[in-house]
Amino acid sequence: MSTTQKLDPADDQKRIDQAMAKLEAEVAKRVGRPIKEARKGRRSRISVDISGPTKARIASRAKASGRTIAREAEIMIEGFVVYLEMQERNRTTLEEMQRGNVEGALWRLGYTPIRHVKDGKAWKLWAEPGSPFERSEFKPEGELEAMRGAKGKPK
Repeated sequence: MSTTQKLDPADDQKRIDQAMAKLEAEVAKRVGRPIKEARKGRRSRISVDISGPTKARIASRAKASGRTIAREAEIMIEGFVVYLEMQERNRTTLEEMQRGNVEGALWRLGYTPIRHVKDGKAWKLWAEPGSPFERSEFKPEGELEAMRGAKGKPK
C-alpha cells in the first residue's frame, strides 16, 4: 500500500471479517477433548500453548505486579474479552452513526443533549451518561388542550 493511498474503513472491516472467518473455520475443525461448561462461582483451569516472547512478557508483567504468571494471564485474558465485547458494541453503534442516525444512537446510549447558543449560533453538546444533566421526560399530552380552553385557541 502506498502512502498516498487513502484508507477505507470498509476495507478494514472486510479484512477483519475475513480473519474472523478464518479463525472460526480453524475452531470448527479443532481436535482434542470436548469443551466442558464453565462452573458457576468457581475458577477453572485451562492449558494454553504460547510462544517464548509472549511468556516473557506475561512473566515480566507478573513480576512487576507481584502476581503469579497464571493470575496475570487470567487478568490479561479477562481484559481482552471485555475489550472485544466493547469493540463489538461500538462497531454496531458506529455503523448506525454512519447510516446517519447519530443523535438517535447517542440518545439510546444514554448521552444527554444540551442546547447552547454562543455568538448567535445554536450548538448541541452531548453529555456523557451519568453526568449531572437532567434528561427531560416531558410529555405534552393534555397540556396543549388545557392551554387552548373551550374554543380551541390558545389562551
